[in-house]
Amino acid sequence: AETLSLDGEWEQVAGCASGNPAPLAGPDHLAYCIYTSGSTGAPKGVLVPRRGPANLCADWQRRYPVSGDDCFSLWTRLSFDVSVWEWLLPLSHGASLAIPPEEARARAQDFLAWAKRQRVSVAYLPPHIVRSLAAAPEGSLPGTLLVGVEPLNENSVRAHSRGARVANGYGPTEATVYCTLYTEGPAEAERNLPIGRPIGNMRIYLLDEDLNPVPAGARGEIFIGGAGLARGYLNRPELTAEKFIPDPFGEPGGRMYRSGDQGRYLPDGNLEYLGRQDGQVKLRGYRIEPGEVEHALSGLDGVREAAVQVVSDERGEAQLAAYVARWASSSKTLRELREALRRRLPDYMVPTAWVELDALPLNANGKIDRKALAEIPLRETEDQTSVDSRTDMGSTLRGVMSIFDELFPGRALNPASDLFACGIHSLQLMQVASRCHELFSVELRMRDLHRCGSPRGVAMEVEKKLESICSHEH
Repeated sequence: AETLSLDGEWEQVAGCASGNPAPLAGPDHLAYCIYTSGSTGAPKGVLVPRRGPANLCADWQRRYPVSGDDCFSLWTRLSFDVSVWEWLLPLSHGASLAIPPEEARARAQDFLAWAKRQRVSVAYLPPHIVRSLAAAPEGSLPGTLLVGVEPLNENSVRAHSRGARVANGYGPTEATVYCTLYTEGPAEAERNLPIGRPIGNMRIYLLDEDLNPVPAGARGEIFIGGAGLARGYLNRPELTAEKFIPDPFGEPGGRMYRSGDQGRYLPDGNLEYLGRQDGQVKLRGYRIEPGEVEHALSGLDGVREAAVQVVSDERGEAQLAAYVARWASSSKTLRELREALRRRLPDYMVPTAWVELDALPLNANGKIDRKALAEIPLRETEDQTSVDSRTDMGSTLRGVMSIFDELFPGRALNPASDLFACGIHSLQLMQVASRCHELFSVELRMRDLHRCGSPRGVAMEVEKKLESICSHEH
């Protein structure tokens, strides 16, 4: 290695410039490229310029000043954009950064015990850890928590955060980690945590399909403008032009990002997230937003976490399925949750298949793993009568059970099974009515079948019709 003798070179050193060198990169130069699959599953590289992370850090510093006494945890992988907030903010303000070991990531208690040993004061917590805070010992939480990624029930977060400052961030990778933040407000048990208001130098618009602003309280698509916008997508000019469009409300030449998310303004001026716009499906002639159903289900008492999506049954027919994880202290059955959801939503929006899980599967970034959910077999999950009384049933009930076995093979129905809990919808009940007419020569109306609720109920309705025919003939 070459040795430099400074003592002998002071004259030459004194002739050099003593100021900082001129910066070679400006706010518009690229900071990083992170790939995201988005809702389509097609990976795309998001190009984020330096102004976005700089604005993000400056806004947080104005709200919660970071000093050399702070310690942040680095939970997420570097391929997930939340990590930019986790490592850039502390390292640019003199704080320290601690990386949790794998064994500390599985349970809230393990992570919080590790965080306490490391004296972590600021942390991002993924949804499955936030939902487990109820079991955390007193005084074990970092002072400031950033949450987000998936909707969280406000009452649960407030009740379990035990005095820690909680900030709920919302934003796609295309808007540099998050573009809105919710940091205040009383707990309301029947709603998810709002996503708040735009951070500094960011703009949020709620627009209809013609790009007109929607009134307060109305559903609209979330469009994002401001300093945190990405350049676009790496080598995807068509997609960039589709998603990053001219901003008619901002300065000339400005752009806004079409997020595909839906939201509405609450009376207090905060934004509420209402799910994906492109998640709309059409089932049995009705247009349904699974995100809206999921939002309503997540707000029910006793529900720790929930997901709703369209799946195919064993006959290849599409149906709406609900996956629910309940609080350990909850005594609510799935039947009671379904009835509570019916009081909030029209019948056609209530899932016909229900699956109870200890916890929802998550992907590497802490989001709900939708593909893993789709692979979970649909099965009866209600506390139904399990005794199969076919060995001691009348001919009518045997005939009805044969119809259900024929039309719905693999459902493992018994006479007491709840038809709607087992995923049988109105169009399939029309098939049941048709087969009952062929077998018993009786006419069953749809409202009769809806009232029956179970194969035994259908058999009782058939016998009632048969008795009416016999008495009329006599």
